Amino acid sequence: VATVITFYFKISIHALAAAGLSGMILGMMIIARDARLAVPLAVSMLLCGAVMSARLQLNAHRPIETTYGAVVGFALGVAGMLLLF
Repeated sequence: VATVITFYFKISIHALAAAGLSGMILGMMIIARDARLAVPLAVSMLLCGAVMSARLQLNAHRPIETTYGAVVGFALGVAGMLLLF
């Protein structure tokens, strides 16, 4: 998915991967109906923010590119977990 999007619009693959982890954890929370995953979700979201900030600090991406990467990654993470389980 990221490769196809990148042909038309540059997105941050780093942000996509970091937000994808957060999305997968949220998907697991929804499926298992288990609030014990709230702490790992919060930690993964903080790490995602750190990754996005680092990409911006390095001038590797513009803010919109990191945001789109994070949105796509998060959506794919949640959708993947809900579809697979």
